[in-house]
This record gives sequence, C-alpha cells and structure tokens, in this order.
Amino acid sequence: MKAIVQVNYRDMKGNEYQVHEIVSNRVTLEYKLSGQTILVDFNIDEVQLLINRISLFRNQAERDAIFISYTYKKGYIYEYAMPNGKRYRNLIKNPLNN
Repeated sequence: MKAIVQVNYRDMKGNEYQVHEIVSNRVTLEYKLSGQTILVDFNIDEVQLLINRISLFRNQAERDAIFISYTYKKGYIYEYAMPNGKRYRNLIKNPLNN
C-alpha cells in the first residue's frame, strides 16, 4: 500500500511513499534518505492512503465501494451500488475502519 503525505515535513509533502505499517491511528512510511531507508510516523489524518476499493457495511450487507476523491480536512469519498441499481456516496475518515 502507498500513501501521500498531506503536511509539511521535510520535503515529503505531496509525494507518494510506501507504507511500512499501520497501527491504530498511526501510519509509518518508508523514506529514502542518503541511500538509507528511515521510518517516519504520521497521524492517519496527515496522509492520504491510496486504497482504490474497500468493503463497506451499509444497509445490512457488505457493499463493494470504489474510491472517488479525497479532501484533507474531511476524508475519503467512496461510492457503492445497491442491487436495485442506485448508487450512494459515503464520506469516510479512515478507510481501514469503516
């Protein structure tokens, strides 16, 4: 999984990095510095996780949802479809805990 840094920290803002681990609301990213890989911790709100598809529990069932967009302050927007063809969008703070 990869993530994009959303806050000013060194020269990392706006760049994509490999996720090393996610524990609770902390995300650890791998950062290459002078040929070495160092691990940098961020709060889950400080990075955009690049997850294209997730499973949401909505309307008494698991629904497959696709990524629509991301805003730094509000979170992720995912869209899912119902069996009758209607499509709905959900605003989610953390796509790992939905």
